[in-house]
Amino acid sequence: RGDRADFGSVAVLKRLFGSVYARCEVGGGQSSFAAAVPLADTTARGASGWVKGVEGGFATDTPVGQFYIGVGAASNGRQVFKLRLGK
Repeated sequence: RGDRADFGSVAVLKRLFGSVYARCEVGGGQSSFAAAVPLADTTARGASGWVKGVEGGFATDTPVGQFYIGVGAASNGRQVFKLRLGK
């Protein structure tokens, strides 16, 4: 979190069978503050800097839109679980 951010990622999909795909994404980004952050605001100060991450999962098309399920992790120790249906 910050008032400045940069981010980029690349995703690759590989058809497994029918309309089911394996998906892998790698990315990185940074956030920072243009102005100095007070020392008392440790949440904001700890959130700035570069972070890299990777995510993997499966995707398929359904009558109500794309379905995706995946897990990932970032270099700052945060983990993610995604379950998405629709556009």
